Amino acid sequence: GSYRISNAFFTSTATSQNNTFATAAEFPTITPTPTGVRDHIVINEDSSVGNGDADWIELFNPTGSTVDISGWIIRDNDSPETIPTSTSIPSGGYAVVVPGSAATIQINTTAIGNGLAAGGDRVELRLSDDATIVDAVSYGTDTTIFTLSAMTSTPVLARNPNGQDTDLAGDWVLQTGTIGVANN
Repeated sequence: GSYRISNAFFTSTATSQNNTFATAAEFPTITPTPTGVRDHIVINEDSSVGNGDADWIELFNPTGSTVDISGWIIRDNDSPETIPTSTSIPSGGYAVVVPGSAATIQINTTAIGNGLAAGGDRVELRLSDDATIVDAVSYGTDTTIFTLSAMTSTPVLARNPNGQDTDLAGDWVLQTGTIGVANN
């Protein structure tokens, strides 16, 4: 026997007359949604030289609004530090967390947590309830979150591209620190 095969292609604007189909002259252009853009504050850089008073963490606000992070908690493994009141990060802005004085966000201790270990550590940014994790990164010997290289005194862990957070280790690279500005 013989078979007759017919094909039909449909669009939302196709028309039909007596089972004869006409295709649309134009198809809509699909605009992809950017990936990795988060609606929350992200840990953007993490610098550890193994000396608590020289460590710093950069936070970035990729959202469209200012975010008040007063009372939020930054953790080094199990040691929490509370971010002081009246601390906000503007849309597209940065905040740098350092121990001691002369800081954008100054915590009232001599180290972030118990000091960020260059060979391996974990940093978590939490809401003031100390249970809700907003963002986190681990490196070196601490593989709780990611398996990333340990740091030396020059490179820092930085998000690349700047502010991207897909919850993957590939968001992070070792680079020279760009404290308070966009990563390279």
